Amino acid sequence: MVSYLDNPKVYLFKLKNDNTTSGQIGNLTKIVDLINLKLQNDYKACVKLAMDHFNEYYDHSIRDLLSIFPPDAKDKEGQPFWGGPKRCPSPITLDLGKELHNNFVFSYANLIALGLGLEQNKNQAAVTEIAKTVECKPYVAKKIKVVTPEEEKE
Repeated sequence: MVSYLDNPKVYLFKLKNDNTTSGQIGNLTKIVDLINLKLQNDYKACVKLAMDHFNEYYDHSIRDLLSIFPPDAKDKEGQPFWGGPKRCPSPITLDLGKELHNNFVFSYANLIALGLGLEQNKNQAAVTEIAKTVECKPYVAKKIKVVTPEEEKE
């Protein structure tokens, strides 16, 4: 994949041809967000991004999925939707007191800082203190319409 920084024209050409409009908007928004992050030149913004992405990956997207397919959802044949290879997920709320969550925020923030050429913070306790002062984006339910493979066959 060609990154925007490597070749902006090729990236935008591929973006235009390989995505839906909403996918294009999402990718361009991410580019703008990273540019703004670089312009802020603030490590705390890297910590906020790390925390927001933790929430998006492990909490918000799972809540959205469960709003479409709740744990007790049934398919067209009346069989449980969640079963076999499809295990029902559970959202995970960010808890800086949990080592795994804390390591995610610490590592992610430093990777973003490194990628943007910002100074990293190698003191995990200090990063945790910064994280405690950050206000994360609240969960906002998305309105999503999903067509299951069974429905596509009809």
